[in-house]
Amino acid sequence: MRSEEALPTMPLLGIAPYTGSFGRNELIHLLKRTLFGVKKDDIDAFSDKTLAQVVSTLLTPPTTEPTPPINNYGTAANTDDRIAPGTVWAYDTENGTYNGARINSLRAWWIGNMVNQTQSIHEKMVLFWHNHFATRALDTSALYMYNHVVMLRRNALGNFKTFVKEVTLDPNMLRYLNGYKNVKTAPDENYGREVQELFTQGKGPNSLYTETDVKTAAKLLTGWNVRQATFKLDPNDATEVPKNRWESYFTLANHDITDKTFSAHYNNTVIKGTSTAAAPDTEVITFVNMLLATDESSKYIVRRLYRFFVYYVIDATIETEVIAPLAAIFRQNYDIKPVLSALFNSQHFFDMANRDALIKSPIDHLVGMVREFNTVFPTSTDYVQQYGSWYQLVANGNGADQQGQALANPPNVAGWPAYYQEPTFHEFWINTDTLPKRLRFADQFFTATGYNLGNNKKIYADVLTFTDQFGQDAYDPNLLVTRALEMMYRIPVSDTFKAYLKTTILLNGQASDHYWTDAWTAYKTTPSAVNANIVVTRLTKLYKFLADRPEYQLS
Repeated sequence: MRSEEALPTMPLLGIAPYTGSFGRNELIHLLKRTLFGVKKDDIDAFSDKTLAQVVSTLLTPPTTEPTPPINNYGTAANTDDRIAPGTVWAYDTENGTYNGARINSLRAWWIGNMVNQTQSIHEKMVLFWHNHFATRALDTSALYMYNHVVMLRRNALGNFKTFVKEVTLDPNMLRYLNGYKNVKTAPDENYGREVQELFTQGKGPNSLYTETDVKTAAKLLTGWNVRQATFKLDPNDATEVPKNRWESYFTLANHDITDKTFSAHYNNTVIKGTSTAAAPDTEVITFVNMLLATDESSKYIVRRLYRFFVYYVIDATIETEVIAPLAAIFRQNYDIKPVLSALFNSQHFFDMANRDALIKSPIDHLVGMVREFNTVFPTSTDYVQQYGSWYQLVANGNGADQQGQALANPPNVAGWPAYYQEPTFHEFWINTDTLPKRLRFADQFFTATGYNLGNNKKIYADVLTFTDQFGQDAYDPNLLVTRALEMMYRIPVSDTFKAYLKTTILLNGQASDHYWTDAWTAYKTTPSAVNANIVVTRLTKLYKFLADRPEYQLS
């Protein structure tokens, strides 16, 4: 619940550099939007940094990529005939028998990357682009999707021109949108339409491409197909066993070699037809350059970024003061990082009206929750349980799938409705079906039983570690409540609400603050099971109460 102050109006500040105070609240606001949840370690790592330094670090991708997903599904009675348990399946040939198990392995692995994120926006950007260039593993395969995710990771903070070209020729996209069936005798318009309508131009009033442009794009993209080829991770290693991956290839005989003429939206551009197989991607490169040369394409991408990281309402003022100048930055060379840097360093981003304004997506909510509460996951030596714990966040009965955000399987090529469906946008995440599932997940997470993984393994909220990180403030119930709210909420709450949290929950209805202080002191001095149980009971009740509130659904 907000304090009694007036609700803020729509933000009017533009992308001029932020000049206000960059304190703890501003830092947490920035981190909540760019990371999955915020741990105290994240805050401490940036506590002595300027805004520019923090943004620079956030926009730096990790130096190493995660080990590919492994066979976590094999058992003595059900063993993958080519991939031993605990080893990487991502370079195998297709195996229909285990494709479903591999998709689940991939989804668990992907969540694990988010849980173990560095202090970088990279993992959140991978999710952003997964929604933007949406494909479904259920309509392709685990191997296709894994290679696609690697491509998303490689380009997440790179150059958008390069990105669109790679997406266009990505084997997973060629499969998903039937590009591999697109031949000169029967042009398939699927990708030619979506690359304009969803990936580069959008459907706004200034997106004036024509139906003829769709048909012409289909002709330009004829002749591409996919195949599984061998390669080596290290081509200089003569002893390395060749691996497999899907790749795109071009067949000139299936390609429409005529010149392609586009509409006035693209300045009547004529793209010369390819009549040789020597440079098969020449037309594709020219096509991508043409798509991104329109003013509308840069504005469209910036609007998508804005709605993901700031807020879903874009009025005429924001269009003029924020979207247009960010789009101008983007058009300089189509690098993604300068746009994000300008946005996160801006006055507009820190406007009070933009704080606590976004409803967390299910993945942001769930991954953020387990990170913030220091959940201890099984290690790689117990990989079956490790993958099983990550998979709980995806497909538990109350997990992200059931809350409306199925990782690796968005509903269609448009992605999740929360990012495009007017007028509700992010309000799509909360309804009479999904909210109870959010609450049920939290109910179990904040109990002693947690989520049972078998073999006496479980994942649960570590309320003791979460509280202990506040140091001396943990002894004072007033300061403890303040610190907990600071970490969990972005919305200011009233003094009456704080008093309720302290008196009713931490003090269990008692009047004196010492009732909590003495209990915490006893636990810290003698951490016996009895003393621990006393504080765990109250802390669990406190944090579960906060997690169930509407305020915790906001970022």
